[in-house]
Amino acid sequence: MPPLPARLPARQGNRPGALRRLARALVEAPLHPPAALAYARAAVAHAERFGHAPLDGAIAALRALRRAAPSVVETLYLEGRCAEAAGRPRGAAACYEKFLAAASPKGNAALFREARARLEKLAPHDS
Repeated sequence: MPPLPARLPARQGNRPGALRRLARALVEAPLHPPAALAYARAAVAHAERFGHAPLDGAIAALRALRRAAPSVVETLYLEGRCAEAAGRPRGAAACYEKFLAAASPKGNAALFREARARLEKLAPHDS
């Protein structure tokens, strides 16, 4: 099987069967960073579009990858996205906070900005 791209085109996560194909690739290589990250991205996209997805499976894959490769900090951001899509705002906020603490703003500028913005939306504002 050819290696998965590091980033999926936006429309690929919406193609019929994309999530299934990515799940099979993840079974074949559970600790392969592109496989786990692509699966989590596709699960979030599927949940946002259809209202359901195997988000707990995506979170489990991200956590396993983080244990094996702690330097892949995008796992924290994507776990936050999964938690947010699953309706777990506290879990999402905790993941975004961990991501912001671990990630370099230079090397992960777009995700850093996105995590900060999502965290602001989730955090209660003091009046």
